[in-house]
Amino acid sequence: MTERSADRAGQVEFMTKPGKLAVGIGAAAAVCGVLAVPLPTSVAWVPGWASLSCALAAWAYVANLPGIYGKRHGRLVWWRAAPTAVFLGAFRIACALMRAWRRHPTKSRVSASVWVAGRVEGDDLPADLEFVVDLVSEFPEPAGVRRRPGYRFLPVLDGGVPPAVEPVLELLEELADPRRPALVHCDSGMGRAPTFAALLMLRRGEADTVDEARAAIERARPFVHLGTADRAFLARVAPHVPRPSLTPTAAAS
Repeated sequence: MTERSADRAGQVEFMTKPGKLAVGIGAAAAVCGVLAVPLPTSVAWVPGWASLSCALAAWAYVANLPGIYGKRHGRLVWWRAAPTAVFLGAFRIACALMRAWRRHPTKSRVSASVWVAGRVEGDDLPADLEFVVDLVSEFPEPAGVRRRPGYRFLPVLDGGVPPAVEPVLELLEELADPRRPALVHCDSGMGRAPTFAALLMLRRGEADTVDEARAAIERARPFVHLGTADRAFLARVAPHVPRPSLTPTAAAS
């Protein structure tokens, strides 16, 4: 395929969640920068660092750059994450508070072979699982998960979509066999993971259409709400996902 440039989500529509996040985080960067100006140099570096951290995160949303935080193979190396560490710390606290308030189940089986989840530990994984797809760009994956042979990492920003189609289609091909159960997770299991899981269900023949896949996911996780960017991504990518025949054998696998 040659859709990398066409399917970059760098040109953010600012009514989408990524656009709103870019504006909000950019405003935080500006406030921190203003606070740093009158302070003595010995302490000005603190709000200055916060300003830089938020500015980089805002740019990541504008240009759809999930790799900006430096996560590689499930690990978040400190020297790569240092420029954005203040934002990542605040983001982690916010996500923890939201999870505590929502109290949603961590994982849900959405089809015969596909699970959708929020952030998981090794003990949370189903016993028969072969693949774990990690879509979180902001946090390191627990060692017990990332060391599994079936661990796969596809970085996506919170509220965003993958910046290119090719890696998505390549990963779907690798995961195409419905006899090999897969769990797809993001931070909350409400946006990024359901979006990828819907495509995986199409590829595995466990749904005929995006609407059918979404309906199955929403039955299992009624709190899932795909945003404008998620729905647009599904509409753009689904026509390129190969669809196996839904034979009785495949459906029962």
